[in-house]
Amino acid sequence: MLITAPLIGWISDRLDRRKIFVVVSGISTAIGMLILSRAQDLTHYCIGSVTVSFGMGIHYGTDLALAARVLSRSYKVGRGMALLSLTGTVSQSLAPALAPVILAIGVTQGNAGNYPLLFVVAGVFALSGAFIVPFIKCTR
Repeated sequence: MLITAPLIGWISDRLDRRKIFVVVSGISTAIGMLILSRAQDLTHYCIGSVTVSFGMGIHYGTDLALAARVLSRSYKVGRGMALLSLTGTVSQSLAPALAPVILAIGVTQGNAGNYPLLFVVAGVFALSGAFIVPFIKCTR
């Protein structure tokens, strides 16, 4: 994340594009979560973690710039900010609330919880943010 965020932020500024990077961020994070859900050893876990960190770095490098661009457009600010807020709020508030329920699905005596399903659901939430961003019309 420490490398990806400033690099992608710089590239985003040079290209004057934000939404495509936020979409790529959601896709990368979802792929990383899917890898983590299927991880059977430390190597796969590390690959999944790096993929999630790459996606989060892209998000951190461009999301604030996207918010600033939406706010600089005085028309349609409310709609743009509402959609932008949904990209992060859904996953950050709904996922922790649903986590205990998801972990309890299919739990048996020797099973600690359904963590693979939890990672898949987290990936779906990350992907949902990627599909909301294109609806922000007042920026590129």
